[in-house]
Amino acid sequence: FRDMGPRDPYAAAAAQAVETGAMSAVNGRFRPDDPVSPVEAAQFCARTGVDCLAVSVGTAHGVYTVRQPKVDFDRLEAINRLTDTPLVLHGGSGVPSGMVARAAQMPTGGVSKVNIATDLELEMLKVVGREGHLTEAELNGYPEEMTEKSREAVRILVEDKITNYLLSKGRA
Repeated sequence: FRDMGPRDPYAAAAAQAVETGAMSAVNGRFRPDDPVSPVEAAQFCARTGVDCLAVSVGTAHGVYTVRQPKVDFDRLEAINRLTDTPLVLHGGSGVPSGMVARAAQMPTGGVSKVNIATDLELEMLKVVGREGHLTEAELNGYPEEMTEKSREAVRILVEDKITNYLLSKGRA
């Protein structure tokens, strides 16, 4: 652990989220080889005062191409019991809805936030007829009509995810 230093995130009214453990996919291969220890997660939260913590519990950033995600609910529950810091599930894109709902609705608190950026990016790419990633300059090069269609498709997907994936419609 290292101290936060002189730059206090609250001075700029910014929330600070931190990721612990390894949540990576290398060449399409999921690597859940470095899950975070519940004790280390709690110590990290206590020492840093972080606003929310993304923990390695069996998910990975990006598209799952080789191995499917499997959320380690026991580890997630153990972390919840040791810290009051809200937890984040990174790599939520492609995780089955039942796993996400269970992770969010655990008696100990579960996760407070689920990241699904890959799903949103893929929806936008589908609308513009592209595969892979777009740079900001490439995206800004599309006509406004195409950009608006992309925004609308992403908005519809977000509403669907809130209702049917996160089971959070009408909840703050």
